[in-house]
Order: sequence, then C-alpha cells, then structure tokens
Amino acid sequence: MTAVALDHAGPWTEADYHALPETRERIELLDGSLLVTPAPSSDHQQIARRLANLLESAAPDELEIVEAVNLRVGPSKLLIADLLISRRLGATAVYQPEDVVLVAEVVSPSTTTTDRLIKPQLYAAAG
Repeated sequence: MTAVALDHAGPWTEADYHALPETRERIELLDGSLLVTPAPSSDHQQIARRLANLLESAAPDELEIVEAVNLRVGPSKLLIADLLISRRLGATAVYQPEDVVLVAEVVSPSTTTTDRLIKPQLYAAAG
C-alpha cells in the first residue's frame, strides 16, 4: 500500500475525508484539518483485540464491540476510535455519539498527547 497524497486546497470536509483512498495510516478529521498517524504497532493491535474479545464475551446481545472505526464527535470532527461499544447498528461507515456506550484508546508512544488529552475531551464534549 502506498502513502496517501494529501495535496488539498482549503479546509477538508467530511466528503473530502470519505473520498480518501484506504491506507494503513490512521487519518482523522479535526476542524477541517487532517490528523495523520502511522499504522498502529502489532502490540497496540493485540491489546485492542484482546480488550475487544474480553468485552464482547461479557456484552449483552444488543451491544457490539468494534475496533478502529470512525466516530463523529462534532461538525468536521471524525476520529478513529481504537475500540468502541455501541448499540448494534449493522453496517455503518460512521458511528454517532448517541449510539456509543464506551470508547477506549490504546495509548502509543506516537499518539500519547492525542490519546490522553485531545480525544478524551472531544469524546466527552460529544456526550
């Protein structure tokens, strides 16, 4: 897979964001800007998977546990949650805050500030 070319004039919209090709990088939309981080390490992914497995084994049938999905936390704000629990929706490209029960981030050295300071505030503000 190749890196995504991010040559773009003006603020990014949600439509622009969804038009991006798939990539291993995590690309999130924050107030018209893109936040790009490298693909998670295998340790990061194993922690998220193990946590998801534990939560899924205990969750009632009306809830689903998903990893690395888009969560709209406001206008022009789409974050990729490492893990979330939501009401079972079926196929969806973007989760809405009102459907989410819990969000979890696995903190990595390259995303510590984002995972500990920025994302929790945005998740809380979105309800």
